Amino acid sequence: MKCHNCSALLDQHNKFCPDCGAAVKAPLCPHCGVELAKLSKFCPECGGATETAPRATNAGGAAMPIAIQHLHNAADLGSADAMYNLAKLYEKGETVEQDLFLSTQWHRKAAEKGNADAQYTLAFSYLNGIVVEKNDVEAALWLDRAAEKDAAFKKTKQSESA
Repeated sequence: MKCHNCSALLDQHNKFCPDCGAAVKAPLCPHCGVELAKLSKFCPECGGATETAPRATNAGGAAMPIAIQHLHNAADLGSADAMYNLAKLYEKGETVEQDLFLSTQWHRKAAEKGNADAQYTLAFSYLNGIVVEKNDVEAALWLDRAAEKDAAFKKTKQSESA
């Protein structure tokens, strides 16, 4: 955090700037400008990562693009779609370093949250022994879940068009 008066770098515990003596104001969200009552990783108004949040990095230690950070935030908050999108990015190595193990972890989380595409992908992984140990029983379980989800979706679409 920087002093609003002289831009000196401040420790998070400073109440006054050690350089100019100005009272330290509560930090502002860099996305929406709301005053943060305490140091926080995410803004309570817009959900954006604050300056105090550690920047997400890839395996090589390079900072990730903000869009990937937002996907991680959404996934951490329980969004199955964000989990699935992260899984695909890690699978293909798009914008992030390819990591099939991490991709499989995100596919599993999304599948457990009910994402049918992730369920199909996880079933395929178990069926073919990709990243996970080949397991026909697990493959059948995830295929059944995905098929149930697909059938419910198709039934809803049919009733909407009738």
